[in-house]
Amino acid sequence: MGGRRGVDPPVKLPIKRLKLTGATILVLRASTFFQAVPAAWPGRSAPEGARMAYRFTGFFARPTIERPAVLPDTAVWREITVPFAGVGIRLPSLANDEPGPDEARRLLAEVGLGGAADWVYLSYVTWAGPINSVYGPGVSGGRAFGPVGESEGDKARAAYLELMGAFGVAPADALHFPPFVRGFWGE
Repeated sequence: MGGRRGVDPPVKLPIKRLKLTGATILVLRASTFFQAVPAAWPGRSAPEGARMAYRFTGFFARPTIERPAVLPDTAVWREITVPFAGVGIRLPSLANDEPGPDEARRLLAEVGLGGAADWVYLSYVTWAGPINSVYGPGVSGGRAFGPVGESEGDKARAAYLELMGAFGVAPADALHFPPFVRGFWGE
């Protein structure tokens, strides 16, 4: 059929998109490189065809602590009421940092959370679907945990659940964590 001897040219099939409850599923045509369009989680939508990451880097702490008068540039402070009573501080400037426990304690004090009894430093990344990577150390009930870090498929999900569980957040609450709904931090 016009290709190299004995080899037919690839068949060009149309790309078809199916819409199911707000998720986009991409049906790939044969002979193309993988073109990912991840399904959107509720509350985390992107324009059709766009790949959209969600990244959180910062601290969650209990109990609720009064917001300091001065925060680092780009930091966002929020009170958390569900699934625990406390605070969160998003620190986008630390997006690629993986501090050890001592460095995390120093950062905790710098952002005004030094008096927190329980805390977790969390770096969390997803491309609007499964968890891609997670890292964090913390303290809960006077006991240090972590650091835990993972960036491989189901292992990243398990590591995230381990971190949140050590901090005292149940798996079902961790997987539907209100502070990770787009817009919570003003983005």
